[in-house]
Amino acid sequence: MTYVDVWRVDLSRWEGDVLTQVERERALTFGSRRYRRRWMAARSAVRVVVSRYVGADPLRLPIVVGPHGKPSTSGICFNVSHSAELALVAVAPVNVGVDVEEVRPERPVARLAARVGAAPDSFYRDWTRKEAYLKATGLGLRVPLREVDVSGDEPAPGWSLLSLDVGAGYAAAVCADAPRFEVALRDADPN
Repeated sequence: MTYVDVWRVDLSRWEGDVLTQVERERALTFGSRRYRRRWMAARSAVRVVVSRYVGADPLRLPIVVGPHGKPSTSGICFNVSHSAELALVAVAPVNVGVDVEEVRPERPVARLAARVGAAPDSFYRDWTRKEAYLKATGLGLRVPLREVDVSGDEPAPGWSLLSLDVGAGYAAAVCADAPRFEVALRDADPN
């Protein structure tokens, strides 16, 4: 059995102070102060969480970004997603992808749902499942979302997909390169 840890990160509690100089410079390119703060907090959380698995100093953890934006480091697979004030960091011994979206009932989603092949009433569920799968494979959004079938728990042979309950107001999913896996949902503490 494969085990996947999914860490919930309350971005309002993280300072974003565990960053390399390159990451700090990248954060300065973001136009929105709020997005910059959230990105810095999420990236710091990634460094802290993943470093615990590989026994490295968070600031010395070598994070490489692949050609389609997927982060990686040697010794463990991980993925991150953030929306509003929540980030999720998934850590596993196999390729893994995670996605979280803030559910905004006032947002009209019918046209976007039709474009990505989702029903309006299950838009957030379908969106997070599609994105988690594409992030796990490393393809990102290069594949049209309409072509990704997430109606079951096996988006492709050998891959598994689960929707997650990460709290009110959010939809989330995790996907792993394993026929089955179990998830441990944990809360990341900045201290």
